[in-house]
Amino acid sequence: MYRYVFDTVALVRILDGNATPRVKEVYDKAEKGKAEIIVPTMVLAEIIWILRKRRNYDLIHEIIADLKRQQNTLIVPFSSDIVEEMAKLKRTHELHDEIIALMAFVYGVNKVCTKDDDLVKIKNLVKIW
Repeated sequence: MYRYVFDTVALVRILDGNATPRVKEVYDKAEKGKAEIIVPTMVLAEIIWILRKRRNYDLIHEIIADLKRQQNTLIVPFSSDIVEEMAKLKRTHELHDEIIALMAFVYGVNKVCTKDDDLVKIKNLVKIW
């Protein structure tokens, strides 16, 4: 089964209904049981931050509950394994980008649904956008 990591922009666009066709295809595959999506807790934290700015408080709980219900979606916490990989990097990147890229790396996923070229360069990942 194919595995993908979603960054914040990709997941927000799915939720807002304006994802790119390739990102939507990955999400649809997961809903049909043909792919697995990994959602870093950093991504959820950023989504909560965005929704609070939009004053859309009820949607926060709905999204988290919906993601937890989906069989082929894993919500993965920031771990000491990620911290150890961060310590190995020689360059500094945006913190959230490092966490998302290194989460993909640690979980053996090479495809990330993201618009961010810098994020995928951190560990030579494949960008799906």
